[in-house]
Amino acid sequence: MTNSIKNLVSLFILSVFFLLAVGSGGDTKPATPDVKISSTQLYDAYKANEVAADNSYKGKVIAVTGTVDGVGKDIMDDTYITLVGDGVIGTVQCFISKDFISKAATVSKGTTITITGTCDGKLMNVLLKDCTL
Repeated sequence: MTNSIKNLVSLFILSVFFLLAVGSGGDTKPATPDVKISSTQLYDAYKANEVAADNSYKGKVIAVTGTVDGVGKDIMDDTYITLVGDGVIGTVQCFISKDFISKAATVSKGTTITITGTCDGKLMNVLLKDCTL
């Protein structure tokens, strides 16, 4: 391939990436929830029967209302908000969509909020991904 053809191919590829980046900009709109539930009810459902809870909630968009237990980042630098689950150590851990990190920075422990995200089952905590505030 000649240099001019390589340059045209490179320019085309860069243009496609640019168009994709521009098209995906802006705040992600919260998805319409399939289920509305409190964080304690969701955690209790998983505590009582994880298989039944997965059948009811896993993969579905859920609006969870609860008391903020904490706001932080995991080892991969992903932002999350935890909502009170069992009142002891179990929580509903909501991984925040990148478009909503600035809003997560304004959240305080002890406040009641509603977070919408896709339920990803339970791994110590009940997990929600792609969450919006």
